[in-house]
Amino acid sequence: MRQYVNIYLHTLEFGGPEEGGWWYDLYTPINDADEPNAEASVPYSPNAKRYADEWVAKVNEGEPELSSVLSRGLYIVLVEPHKARVYPETKPHYE
Repeated sequence: MRQYVNIYLHTLEFGGPEEGGWWYDLYTPINDADEPNAEASVPYSPNAKRYADEWVAKVNEGEPELSSVLSRGLYIVLVEPHKARVYPETKPHYE
C-alpha cells in the first residue's frame, strides 16, 4: 500500500456555545500560501519523513501551545495511506 508524508496545520476551532462552548481539531494541508517550498503530500520515504519532521520542528519553534489563546496552530507530520486532505471535511455539530 502506498503511503504519503502529509504536513498539516493543526488548529482548534470553535464548535459552538453548547455546554459552555466546545472546540474541535481541524487539520488543514499546507499549501503554497503557507510555505512556498513545502508540499503538503509527498510519497513516503525515510528521507521525506525526516525532512518534514525537521521543517515542522523549525517552524513550530517558539510557537504557543495549541491550547493557548495566542496559538495560531501548529504544524504536524502524519504518514497516511492517502494524500493530505482537510479533516474533518465538514464542521462537526454538537449532539
